[in-house]
Amino acid sequence: MENKKIKKNPAARIARHKEDNGRVRFLCPEEETSLRGAIASRTPQHVPAFDLSLHSGMRSSEQFASLVTDQLAPPHAGFATNQERKSRHIP
Repeated sequence: MENKKIKKNPAARIARHKEDNGRVRFLCPEEETSLRGAIASRTPQHVPAFDLSLHSGMRSSEQFASLVTDQLAPPHAGFATNQERKSRHIP
């Protein structure tokens, strides 16, 4: 194009891949302790759900929408489905 060897960019016809805008956030030990204390004092029945989300990386919507058959899969095959019905790998 600039050096007059081709007339138009051949890559212009290629569809662009949509990128994932998700962020990964890790709690520091102080944040985990503070959050666990707040959950335990306000709604102690939600502490197991907090533990599951903390150790598995599942979001609350993924936890409560999952089925028992999803949890019985082999550990290396962890997938969760979000509201748009897109699967997300959970290590």
